Amino acid sequence: MNVDYNVHYSGSRSVAQRLKQCSLKDLNSTTSNGNVAFKTPSLPGCKPSPKLTQRQHNTVRIIAQYLRDLGLKYVGPFKSSEVLSSYFRESLDALTEESGCKVENANARKLREAIYKAKWDDAIAVLEKCYTNLKPHQLETAKLVILEEKFYDLLHADNTPMALRLLREEFPNTPAVREKRSSMIRMLFMDKQQLAEVPEAMRYRTKKDRRKLVVKVQRVLPATFILPPARLEQLLDQAHATQVSKCRVHLKKETSEGLEAADIFVDHSCQKRSSRGYVNTQTISDHKCEVWCVEFSPDGKLLASCSKSSRIFIHTVASGGEKVELLHLLAGYDNADVVSCMSWSGDSKLLAVACTEQAPFDIMVFAAKEGRMLRTIDNLPNSLFTTCAFFNAPNYFLIAGDERGHLQICDIKQPSEGHVLGLWEGYRIRGVYGMSDCVTVLASDTHHRLRRYRFDNRVDETVFTEEVPIISFRVHPNERFVLTTTQRNLRMWDLQSKTLVRNFYGAQQGNLVIHAGFGGINHGYLATGTEDHKVVIWSIGNSKHTMRLRGHKRVVNGVTWNPKYPTLLASCSEDMTVRIWNIARNDLPPEPPTSKRKGHKKKTGKQPTNGKEKKSGAT
Repeated sequence: MNVDYNVHYSGSRSVAQRLKQCSLKDLNSTTSNGNVAFKTPSLPGCKPSPKLTQRQHNTVRIIAQYLRDLGLKYVGPFKSSEVLSSYFRESLDALTEESGCKVENANARKLREAIYKAKWDDAIAVLEKCYTNLKPHQLETAKLVILEEKFYDLLHADNTPMALRLLREEFPNTPAVREKRSSMIRMLFMDKQQLAEVPEAMRYRTKKDRRKLVVKVQRVLPATFILPPARLEQLLDQAHATQVSKCRVHLKKETSEGLEAADIFVDHSCQKRSSRGYVNTQTISDHKCEVWCVEFSPDGKLLASCSKSSRIFIHTVASGGEKVELLHLLAGYDNADVVSCMSWSGDSKLLAVACTEQAPFDIMVFAAKEGRMLRTIDNLPNSLFTTCAFFNAPNYFLIAGDERGHLQICDIKQPSEGHVLGLWEGYRIRGVYGMSDCVTVLASDTHHRLRRYRFDNRVDETVFTEEVPIISFRVHPNERFVLTTTQRNLRMWDLQSKTLVRNFYGAQQGNLVIHAGFGGINHGYLATGTEDHKVVIWSIGNSKHTMRLRGHKRVVNGVTWNPKYPTLLASCSEDMTVRIWNIARNDLPPEPPTSKRKGHKKKTGKQPTNGKEKKSGAT
């Protein structure tokens, strides 16, 4: 009995193996009389490479990179891992051989491996060999990154003399890097414990961290020399993000893994809402006069609201955001027209409240969870602080400003005599925001400008200028975009490029102070109140509003999103109420499946609803 040892299951073979088997069948095929019919072999290597356009060539390189990464992903101690890895490697070889395209320059691979293994001299040697493929500034920038890591390695190895020699002979002394060079010189006098507290010196100590260093180097080198990492996956994620940005009501929270398997085949589209989307789930009527400000805490567990009479209520947010309950009533000044703005500290423990020009009082700082006033920030001579904000960081640095030309930073934890950390004078400030670096302050002024102030080096600049007064502004959580509220409309600006990104239409605005905010799923939405009693919501990628929420009976003064429960929204109004909004239960995205646990089953039933609240909703 003849046995064909070349039989393989087609489902377990790679592209290269199937091509090879087809060629062998052509060679070994026989005629009807039993004679062997020799055919010209159609091996990939015998065919001329196809003529590809530059775009096709680049696309093949990206696909080849994806196959290569899959092959590396399945490398492991098990035999099945070796088989899978070999399949992808053979497919990669067949693709590159037939197309005539290489994934990247051979020296790029050597550079990557040298960085992974922390062989800094080898990495620099590879770069110097490739001077013909790189522009001078690209070569120098890449070398600078590697020399800096080599310097840190020498310090960790207690080889201070060699580190000093590197700074003298190899590290450039140009004005652009003079500040970096000075900081590195100071590190020469540090011991290991002090060095461990320097973030730059500890950033790329492991092989896993050095993969991030490779990405940093790749950003300054051209793609013709070395491909950016995971480029195909990056393009797929970008395409998906663009589709999501065009979705008018995106209710689905993105997973940590990003793009799901089914999203590869079809364009993204959320299912049609079975109801009105957002509904008014609760109305808080604790205030006895106009409610001017409302703010969720950074941890999403508390909600603060303040009225015209300075009555400040702190509410707790139940798990899941299903209910809001009163926790404390904070005692402020017993006057009308007092509060202008509120700000939470980064750890959600402190709440700062600033006054208006009509009520000349000091800034009040409350311990919100304890329900008591912690201290006050006294006004400077000839000043009256009307705006304040904590830095977006885990500290207690508070920014205070006024329209009389004062801007200062103070440390709440320090005594009154030494709490001022920095002071800037000369600009009439209307609103402030503290960046996460703890030294940069954004401030709007009476000249329609948004300006950036750095308190570490005393440098200030104008980011942009609006045509009309800036009533208020909010910064996106990624600190890349800022939203300004003006008499005409809402406008989103890019802080990096200092350019206008988009106008948002559909909200009736005037001279009243109305606070807007970013939030929603993946912080992809913004909302504001209006003078015609509505809450208006937009997707940040669309100038046309997504929905209007009806329910308030007078001007809506402020809107805030919950950071922990992204579909939860609160609004305050001159009708003396605070309304809580959320997506209708049958429109909420399904919760991810959880493992089954033994225990008693929880009975579920219909939640009680208020007849008046049920009429409120979105249009």
